[in-house]
Parts: sequence; C-alpha cells; structure tokens
Amino acid sequence: DDDVDLDDFGHLQACYSGSGYPQEDVRCADALLDDDDDIDTTDLAVFLTCVSGANVQYDSACSGSP
Repeated sequence: DDDVDLDDFGHLQACYSGSGYPQEDVRCADALLDDDDDIDTTDLAVFLTCVSGANVQYDSACSGSP
C-alpha cells in the first residue's frame, strides 16, 4: 500500500525468526530486508529506516524495500 506503518511492523513481527534461523515461509519473503535468510534485528533496523506512517508514502530511497 506504499506506506510503512504499524500494519507492516506487525507483519515483520509475525515473521521474525531470529538470528541464524532461516525464515522459509513464502508469506514472509517481503520481510527479508537484509542480505541473509533470517528475519532478525538487522531486518528491523532496515524497517525502521523506512517507516513513514499510515497513509504516507515511504521514501523509495530508504534502505531496503518493505
């Protein structure tokens, strides 16, 4: 929906696997925001650079693409 908000955070949180634990659920592929196959604090750090708020288009220059 072109914004990065609490709904997206909830999705990231639901997909969180932890460092070193690959996330293999295809529904979580869009939450893999860094260069490895787990969803952990480094993915959260990328997410936080992209937060725009509800109904506010995120900056396409942010680190990653939520």
